[in-house]
Amino acid sequence: MAEIRDLVPFVPSTFLAEHEGCNQEYFHCGAVELARKLLGQFLYCHQSKVVVRILETEAYPEDDDIVYDDTFDAYTIEERNAMFKIKGGTMVAWRPVTSVGYHLYITAGEEDCGDVVYLRSCEPIEGRHVVLERRGLNNESPQTTINQVLIGPSKVAQGLGKEWESNPVLYEEGGVQLFHGTVPPREKILCGIRYLPYDLSKVNRGNMRFALEKRNPTPKYANKKTLKHLEQ
Repeated sequence: MAEIRDLVPFVPSTFLAEHEGCNQEYFHCGAVELARKLLGQFLYCHQSKVVVRILETEAYPEDDDIVYDDTFDAYTIEERNAMFKIKGGTMVAWRPVTSVGYHLYITAGEEDCGDVVYLRSCEPIEGRHVVLERRGLNNESPQTTINQVLIGPSKVAQGLGKEWESNPVLYEEGGVQLFHGTVPPREKILCGIRYLPYDLSKVNRGNMRFALEKRNPTPKYANKKTLKHLEQ
């Protein structure tokens, strides 16, 4: 006997027909501006057809000397330049020594800028079953009932299924591509300080973290004293 899922007709995705891809100039700005612009935009994985909406970002301008140097201190300056001083709009994967998984960054500016945006959280829009499988979850898992599927940097990388391994350029077809989206109606945008390592807690962490309030229940945003609503 056929399973119920086998009786459900296949409905092809209309995402590509309904959305416009971002061009190269979209990324030609500083990290702070790009981090804000990325909220509500879509990442489309060409291989798996998974679509996710970006919910939370952090900006890391290269001229933010102490924070930038300490965050990426596992690399020499030459290695860091090779990783980040490439054309804006490139997705770069990095695995911090303190993390159990990879984290994803998007380069900002033009070729030698060095600014990067840190992807902290997303939500599945299409291909949710694929994302759950990659994360080892199912619809009854506690993490899915409170919308924690892709809330957290390593969860985002895991949910995208290593389709970022080739360092895809997000304005080119193939790999992972960025498409224009909008902030959902009645959704508030939050701005707050970046969540930096403990040894940087006394450094000026800057209001360089952005998130969609209702869709992103990250516990790091529980302290309202670090937040403000941005005008849209």
